[in-house]
Amino acid sequence: MQQAKIICLTQSKGGTSKTSSVWNIAACMVNQGYKVLAVDTDQQANLTTSLGVDPLELEGRSVYTLFTDSQVKAKEIIIATAEGIDLLPANNDLSVVEFSIKGAVSREKILARKLRPVVESYDYILIDTPPSFSLTTLNAMSAANYLLCPIQPEPYCLDGMNISIR
Repeated sequence: MQQAKIICLTQSKGGTSKTSSVWNIAACMVNQGYKVLAVDTDQQANLTTSLGVDPLELEGRSVYTLFTDSQVKAKEIIIATAEGIDLLPANNDLSVVEFSIKGAVSREKILARKLRPVVESYDYILIDTPPSFSLTTLNAMSAANYLLCPIQPEPYCLDGMNISIR
């Protein structure tokens, strides 16, 4: 069986449509008959709420748990949404994940290791990242085959990409 293409949407500036892009691309892919997993690595959990999941009701079933509990497997956390998109949800617990995994071996590869057992179950895995270069963002980029960096043609977005318009 073919492994999923893992695509990470990342940008250090907020408000560049990372979450909206993940959600819309996933919905389009599902409508085309592809099996899609969306991964929310942003503590704001906007992708999670956009897909109809309440982050306050996750109780140990979040990406935070995936990062911090070596016994938890991705398939135990995945939620099937009404839109037909499977979701690895986030909640505010991710705000302290860097402190929780600071001593972990190969901590930048935790997400890649946790996704490995499910890659054959999907055609695409889309990862939404926080608007920062954090350990969760590094994990998302390390797990991905492809990076998409959405930008808006305005100075602050271009600064986030270290692109000069002057």
